[in-house]
Amino acid sequence: MDRNLELKGAKNTRDFFGLPTKDGRTINTKAFVRTCTLDKLNKKDRAKLFGEYGIKTIIDLRDVYETEEKPDIKVDGVEYINIPIFTETTVGVSFEKKSLSMLSEIPSYEIIYARMINEEGCREHLRSVFDIIVNSNSPVVWHCSEGKDRCGIVSALWLSILGVPYDEIMKDYMLTNDVPSKNKARYYKLVLLATRDKKQADAILPLFEAHESFLDSAFNAIDENFGGIDSFIENELGISKEKRIELQNKYLA
Repeated sequence: MDRNLELKGAKNTRDFFGLPTKDGRTINTKAFVRTCTLDKLNKKDRAKLFGEYGIKTIIDLRDVYETEEKPDIKVDGVEYINIPIFTETTVGVSFEKKSLSMLSEIPSYEIIYARMINEEGCREHLRSVFDIIVNSNSPVVWHCSEGKDRCGIVSALWLSILGVPYDEIMKDYMLTNDVPSKNKARYYKLVLLATRDKKQADAILPLFEAHESFLDSAFNAIDENFGGIDSFIENELGISKEKRIELQNKYLA
């Protein structure tokens, strides 16, 4: 099932409709959408996202530097909320703003994903994000820069809350690789020209690619440090078992 909204100005945009859950049900709503930066939406894109899909809340997961450099479009009647997963600028998740000289500072993405789970500040912001999502009575979209990392974590946790099995969560996460990335080709060429070093150019590719090991790293941290996903959802995100059942009954068929 193709769940991509086919937005010209935000190509990595999809809903979760039709994804199966562990108990044999499926997600029956298009009210939740994951995407990338919303600064280049054309008139058609806006009609799709805010008209057809009826999005009323935008959750921007980027840091302040990113939001100032590429601010989201503003739409009447749509609430914009900025909740940065990382409060500081993090090399790797926001590379496009950085000098090429900072390439050597990019940590492994396995480390970045584990940080989103292990750091109290990140978990605090994730709680704020999910407080909005689980209590929303209207469609919500969340995004980061590429729609892969911070957006990927929020999406994976949301699907876990609804009871989607991990293999299906991983399939959704990996769909990012099916979307052509202009940034990927652009920065690869820039680094290659600047360094004349193919190894360094190859090193930036994970900025624009989903790898199973990245998401695995986050969920391994959940298992090792927080007693598993169910415990993490209840104790760290503040979503009770009763609330999860309520959400599942509301959004599954």
